[in-house]
Amino acid sequence: MTNGTAARVSKKGSSKKSASSHSTDLLLAAAQRAPERQPEPQTKAQAGLQLLLSGKWSDLTLRCGGEEFKVHRSVLCSQSTFFEACMESGMKESNEGVIDLIDERVDDVKRLLEFLYGDTYWEHSEARRVEKTSLEHYQQYKTKAWKIIANWNDTEHVKDAKLESAPVRVNARMFVIADKFGIPLLKKEVIRKMMAFFDSISIGPKLFLTEMFPVYHEEIIVIKWQWKSLLDAVDCCDRGSTDRAFSDLILNRIARITTRLVKSREVDGFYDDLMARLAKNHDTCLRFCEKACFQARQMERRYKYKKDITG
Repeated sequence: MTNGTAARVSKKGSSKKSASSHSTDLLLAAAQRAPERQPEPQTKAQAGLQLLLSGKWSDLTLRCGGEEFKVHRSVLCSQSTFFEACMESGMKESNEGVIDLIDERVDDVKRLLEFLYGDTYWEHSEARRVEKTSLEHYQQYKTKAWKIIANWNDTEHVKDAKLESAPVRVNARMFVIADKFGIPLLKKEVIRKMMAFFDSISIGPKLFLTEMFPVYHEEIIVIKWQWKSLLDAVDCCDRGSTDRAFSDLILNRIARITTRLVKSREVDGFYDDLMARLAKNHDTCLRFCEKACFQARQMERRYKYKKDITG
């Protein structure tokens, strides 16, 4: 091989090595490059949920139903007396940084964390999360109520939502969790959601049960449609919590339509079902009777007022 040929081969080899070295440098640079940032959050709630999903800087693990959630002590302990006590007790949970939630449902724990990091939670099915807001879903109950009215004797139309995922039942469980874990703000959020539910079905034409006591027609229909869920929610809260705010909210609304239940007891059986449930829980029975008597007094006052103005 001549000197010129050797020089050319050497030059080619050097070029290949240089290209290879350059490619390696590019790979190293790509590997060391900072990961792409997630989209900038538009609200404080979005920022909190991004932190929860990323698991960054987590210093505590929650375990429930075979799943683990990487969370932050500062977020949980600042809002929950239960988690605060766990971390300050010096016991196993504090030392190991792991808390097992054996009595809770996984989906409810997810809702709990969604609230702690994002200030609210989603009580409807996940498939509906992108369709409408929570309030818009509740307002649809009123729309469906009018479809039920025309076929009231058709049991297929008055079947209650019996799934455990029914929003009313989800709200009841979240209220119990809020009481158990000492989270006052979560209680307020649950009550806000139930008020939104009842308010959304109370806007419409009035139906006078008597000449002086109006109750919205949609409210009667939706309460009957959601009958089992509502009374099961009362039972759930009265068994799992000493705070009666949630169950009293429901009992107040049922007391409003007691007159209608009595008048239709032989037709649909709702009144008899209510009496059977109350017979099993004396505390609930006493509270309901108190509210029904209050509604009766209101009716009497309305009647007296109407009589006075009409002469």
